[in-house]
This record gives sequence, C-alpha cells and structure tokens, in this order.
Amino acid sequence: MSFDTKLLRYCDHRIIEEDHVVDDIDFKTVFLNSIVSSENDVVVRINDTIFVRDNKIESLIKDDVTSQVTGLNSSFTVENAFLFNGANKSQMASINDVVVQIKIVDEDASAQFTGNDNLLVTQHRKLISEYSIYASKLSVDDVVVKVNNIKVEISSIDALFGKIVLVNKPLLNDIVTVTYFYKAKVLSINPQAGLIDIKEKPQVGDIVNIYYYHLINDGWKIKIEKFASQIIFDLPKQSNQFLINDEDVSSQFNGLIDRFYTKNKPIIPPRANIDTQPESTIITQIVVKLNGTRITPLNLNANTGLIVLGIFPKKDDVVTITYHYRDENYPVDLISVNYQVDVNKCAKCKRIGQLNDFDFDKLGELILVQDEEKLLQDVMKFTIAIKGSNKAHIWWGTTLNSYVGTARVNDYYKPKFKSEIISAGDKIKDLQIQQTQYQTVSDEEFFSHFENITVEQSDYNPNFYEINALVVSQADTAIEMSTSLLFSTPLFEKK
Repeated sequence: MSFDTKLLRYCDHRIIEEDHVVDDIDFKTVFLNSIVSSENDVVVRINDTIFVRDNKIESLIKDDVTSQVTGLNSSFTVENAFLFNGANKSQMASINDVVVQIKIVDEDASAQFTGNDNLLVTQHRKLISEYSIYASKLSVDDVVVKVNNIKVEISSIDALFGKIVLVNKPLLNDIVTVTYFYKAKVLSINPQAGLIDIKEKPQVGDIVNIYYYHLINDGWKIKIEKFASQIIFDLPKQSNQFLINDEDVSSQFNGLIDRFYTKNKPIIPPRANIDTQPESTIITQIVVKLNGTRITPLNLNANTGLIVLGIFPKKDDVVTITYHYRDENYPVDLISVNYQVDVNKCAKCKRIGQLNDFDFDKLGELILVQDEEKLLQDVMKFTIAIKGSNKAHIWWGTTLNSYVGTARVNDYYKPKFKSEIISAGDKIKDLQIQQTQYQTVSDEEFFSHFENITVEQSDYNPNFYEINALVVSQADTAIEMSTSLLFSTPLFEKK
C-alpha cells in the first residue's frame, strides 16, 4: 500500500508560528522573515499566549517631587493622573497602594551617644530601601552612618522602629550622622488628579520620591521595510541572545599564540532566530580588533568560541572582539508570529498559489490518502504535468500545452484531449506494475481503465475546457475525475 499527501490545496499565503526572540540590542524588536501584507491580520503570541496589539499594564512609576518641597507643604502632585492599585483590573488606587519615600541626608544623632552606646534611633520610620521599597528587611547598604564624617560599620537594622546598631561605640564628643530612607504616612489620595497628602512635612534638602501604579502601553506595532517587517514591542522582553562589545582577550596572547577563546559561547549571527544554529555564523559577523584596527580572522568555531587569527599578537598588544552569543540557561520569551504575506513573497507555495506538500488534521496527524483517492491523485498529477518539464523523466506528463495558440476546429481538440488522457492512464498502469516490485499496491489503488470520458468546451470562454471521466480500479471501483484546461493564449485566432 502506498501513501501520499492530498493534491490541489490552495495556499493561504499565511506564515504560521514563525518563532523568534527579541533583538539583542534593544530587546524590543523582532525581525520577521518576510513582509507583512495585512497589518490587521497579524497574531503575536508570547510564550504561547496571544499578546494583543494595544495591550496596557499597570506599571510601578517613580516620580521625583523634590522640587515641590517648601518645608511647609505636605501635599504633592505626581506627573501622571489616574493612579491604580497594580492588580491590572483597572481599579483605582487607595492610600495603601502609594509609597512616598523620603531621603534624610546626614541627620545628626550625636546626642544619642555617651561613649557607652552603639545604638541610634532615627527620627523618622519605617525605614525602607532605596532600591526595593517593598523589602521586608534592610541590608547594611541601605543606611549610611558616619562618625566624624567617616563611614562606619553597621551590625544590624530594625526597619520598623528605626533602630541601627553599630559595630563600634562612638566616643562622647564624636559627631554621628545617619543617612536613610523612610516611608511617609499617606493620609489621602485623589487617584484621578494624582494628588497625594502625607502626614509629614519634608524639609528643604530632603529628597522625596513617590511610587505609584499607572497605566502604560505594553503592546506592539508593525514597521514595514523594503525586504522584511518588524514587530516592535513597547516594553523590553526577555531574550537569551546577547551582544558583547569589545571583549578584551589580550591576556591570551604572548607572541607565540594565534588563537583565543571568547568568554561566552556559542557565537551566533546577528538577528538570529530562536532556531538559528551557531554553525551558520560566518567570519564577517564578528569584529576582531588588534590595537584598535579591525582584522579578519582566519577561522572560527562558533560552538566552542575558538577564534583563529593566523597572526601572533605580542604580549602588550590589545585584542578585542565584538560578537553575539546565546545563553541557553537564561530565561527567554518565545515570540511566535502569524501573518499574511503577498503571494509573490510566499515561501510556502513559491508564488504558484497551490500547496502540494504535507498537511495535518486538527489533531496534528498527517493527512494521507489511499486506495481510490490515491489512484485519482496519481492520474491528476500525471495529467496536469507538462511533458518534458521533468528533465530526469521527460516522458512524464501530457502535451496538452502544445495546443495553445493553434487554430483548429473544436471537433479536433476533443479527441486529442481524450487520447492524451487515455495515454496517461496506460503510462500510470505501467508505473504501478513497476511499483509492485518494491511495495504493495492495493486493488483499489491499481489503475484499470477510464470510462465515460467527456471533453466539453465552455459556451462563454472558448479557451476553457472541462474534462470529466470515471477512473476505474482493478477492484472494479470507480471514482470521478473532474479537471479543467484554461489556455492563456486563444486556441482560435480571429481573421
């Protein structure tokens, strides 16, 4: 029994799940393999989840409102109106969803020390981190204590009560200062106007930052260029591909060595897809400089990061390399794009509009034909093929195209077309006899003869012919064949 895929499937000119990662320069751009023909028919997925074009998220924003501090005010206005609670459900913020961070610089704590103490308590609390306002514990890097203007070591910090324990005890007359961040108490907010009231009145010299959630764009747009299109995201995405600029490899040379290894591997080409293999990297896609002058290496092994120069740099020479590499252990956002292309740019059908390739059903199983359907497919393939177009088998196909441009009466073409089809059936039978030497051909698939062959010329277009026949198998089963011929050059020329 033989199998083959179905014939005459019209191409939709649609690229399905073209996989990418974002570019390693801006981490926002995806370079597609072709040109998008319809911007409204693009589907972008990130990690197998549809990512809508006008997507928005509630993002944590930091506003520096220090310029609004007068020493008398406790109300501040942020730059962006409409404050949200960060749950991405379009819910307005409450007082617990806004953090007002105030930095106190060199607060004088000298009076707390008598020579026997190593504990100081800040005037304001709760203490918070400069870098992580939601941190439950602070590190010694979040607070700076100076004794006589020299930074000293901190043993522990109690952020809730503002207690700081020093490793050493300051002397009685030492000047002790502390720099820290604390969380102001928010009394009320107006999320629609971006107005925030706090209990404290910061003094001139204090630095005031307000953290809040605001709705920002996190979608994408399309940029169409001459040879390809780009998907550009509003916000950066995760990539496992990186660009290394001017990595210094000078230490690997001593005047006797002409090769070196990059720190990172494997090396990949610029704008590589997720499945681009390192072996496709070529010499011109890396930049090696010797004392600031670009040189061309002799060879490279992209998988191991080995670069062979062919020259022997001296110990005091400066050798640098710029390259792209992929870190398989790094988290990555897999970006899949479905989009429509113009028929002239379609890589699936090669501009012919039809697919004679594998197809799959809804369960992902390969669609196969057999028995009578396989027989019909063989007959149609042979019939529509142009004889002589297959250079390896010049006998394959029919000569129906040879009648284009000829001027004969209609009764001449009908028997000619019939004889071509009957001849095609005889050749198919001969091929199947040869096929049985290597594999089993079922009786339902084995050609016997044609019945009721009809050739009819269209009443509306004299260049259009309909051909119908019953294809009979050796199992005495029949399947109807219906095909057509449309000649681009008239068969009859007007005199």
